[in-house]
Amino acid sequence: MEMKEAVKNVLKEIPSGCLFDTHTVINYLLKNNSDAYLSAHKNQNTDLYHGYISRVIQVIDELAGIEKVGDSWSKNIHDNFTKCACWKKI
Repeated sequence: MEMKEAVKNVLKEIPSGCLFDTHTVINYLLKNNSDAYLSAHKNQNTDLYHGYISRVIQVIDELAGIEKVGDSWSKNIHDNFTKCACWKKI
């Protein structure tokens, strides 16, 4: 499964009206679809790769009923708090 399809599947799981951030999508992929997460990695460092995943979400947002609502401060996969994009499922 390609990354775009895997992200679409994650977004389908999020209830309407809920806020979520890029870290949530990344963690969901790691836990529930690690093959898609790992297969799209192309020798990028983690920050660049996760930025790519955020851009995939942004491309999908016009089609999937989500909108960017700003930034979030949440834990990343390294258990550190960092800023990332925040979205709302419409």
